[in-house]
Amino acid sequence: MKKYSEEELKKSSFTKKQMAEALLMVQADLESMNKAQAVTIEKNDSGIEVDLLGTPPGIGTVVIPYCAAMAKGEELLFAVRAWEKSLDSIEKIVIIGDRPDFEVSDLVHVIEFEIKSDNPQVDIAHKLQEAILSDEIPENFIWSNDDIYPLRPMNEGAIMLPTANGPLLASGDSRVYNLNRKRTISALTKAGLSRFDYATHTPVIFNKKELAIVLSEFDCLAEGHLISSLYFNRLHAGAHPFIVDNSKTGQGEYIVSVYKPGISPEALEGYCSRRLFLNNNDRGWLPVKKYLESRFNKKSRFEA
Repeated sequence: MKKYSEEELKKSSFTKKQMAEALLMVQADLESMNKAQAVTIEKNDSGIEVDLLGTPPGIGTVVIPYCAAMAKGEELLFAVRAWEKSLDSIEKIVIIGDRPDFEVSDLVHVIEFEIKSDNPQVDIAHKLQEAILSDEIPENFIWSNDDIYPLRPMNEGAIMLPTANGPLLASGDSRVYNLNRKRTISALTKAGLSRFDYATHTPVIFNKKELAIVLSEFDCLAEGHLISSLYFNRLHAGAHPFIVDNSKTGQGEYIVSVYKPGISPEALEGYCSRRLFLNNNDRGWLPVKKYLESRFNKKSRFEA
């Protein structure tokens, strides 16, 4: 198997096949090293132990769509700070939409982009198309939101893990999202694909070529679809994803979602101490804000 250099791993033209080979190479090397010696461990500045032997090939760009009118407060600022604390391989953050209300460093690239549709999923499709076309964004990139906050040091493996809420089920509700859900179920059924709900509100890794195929084949720029569910049911056809149980705040170790204002600071601290990601909706913003202000109170290198 070919040995890939650090420069090759960082190139935006690095293919999915080469990435898979490189991951296998890293895995084999790690297994060999683990047999030969104990893993070297150190604590980072948050006091959490991290493995020094290495990580999968670095995916160095996080892309975040941002609409200032929809923000409740400083979600984007804290998301940026959380990413710096959690993933060492990040070299750049790209924001598509509105310019942030805080000063950014030259490690942040803003693609100012007006809303293209009052259907949120159609608008997201246009922002994803902009990501595909941008030279600032490499072939493989992390797609996240301004209200998703990584909580622990991790490597890309945690984000590569296919995660779903369970089966994608239709709803009788006539709200736009549920109409888009029905359209997605119909499209997946017609294509003969599995129907898992991949909209777990956690970061994902997209490949530009695969994403372009999905946007085109399912006409996502014109009609609302749940794009992550289309993308990953197609990409992982026949596979069973890791099911995220988010039915109760106290369960699971992947994500804590705060959708109500009544959670106590002690409970939120406890949940966040063992989860990988935190997210909130509008109703959950105030308790999450207090937690984030305490947890991520220092300026990141992405701020000017």
